[in-house]
Amino acid sequence: MRDKVLAFNAEYFDVPVNTEKLFNWFEHHLGRGIIFLSEHGLLTALNVEDPVRDWQAAVETAWYDKGRDGLRLLDALVNASKEAGFNEVRMTTLNTTPPGILKVLERKGFTEIERSHRLLI
Repeated sequence: MRDKVLAFNAEYFDVPVNTEKLFNWFEHHLGRGIIFLSEHGLLTALNVEDPVRDWQAAVETAWYDKGRDGLRLLDALVNASKEAGFNEVRMTTLNTTPPGILKVLERKGFTEIERSHRLLI
């Protein structure tokens, strides 16, 4: 998993990975989330309780694939979330996400609900 996170970071971010934090992040997911790994990719999500509704969501925290496993990983997350009784799956995309992936999410029933922005300070 470490190699996949480092590869994702190298491709999309210009801030170095803290490998000790990475290990702690992985441990956190083992207790509160879902991790799916394949030969070429990973998809992780945390179980998050909505603060004001009786609602459980699997909130994606990492989705990366350099092969053809991304859709299988996504389907596995959706199925595991249904089996766990969650009410929704929340996915995040980057501004560099290929349009084809956005269309795949839409075909699978995902709708855009917000956009995120960052300010490096």
